[in-house]
Amino acid sequence: MRKRHQYSVFACSLWMLALGLVLLFLPAINGLVAGFTGGYKARGVGRAVGASLAPAALTAAAFWLVFGMFAAPMPAALEGLSVELWAVSCSIAMIAGAVVGASLAPSGHVVLRVR
Repeated sequence: MRKRHQYSVFACSLWMLALGLVLLFLPAINGLVAGFTGGYKARGVGRAVGASLAPAALTAAAFWLVFGMFAAPMPAALEGLSVELWAVSCSIAMIAGAVVGASLAPSGHVVLRVR
């Protein structure tokens, strides 16, 4: 039986970052999809969480920049708070998605049973 391919933490981070930025306008869904994909490719919860920290911060910063520049006119305090809450929800969703994706990924070890 062949062994399953395990990506590097950096490659998993790039997957998460790319998907997080492509789906930037879907606030919590982008983090879940990106985190799940990267976590599945990492094939380990510790590796998935480690790989999701940098993309979560970068996606949240991009989210904050885009929506901070193009948000509808509203009082500055409400605008800042709403954009920050959306950015934080995106980051939390990415880390949660990474944990779920890594948990559902098959392990790299192949177990042969004799009947």
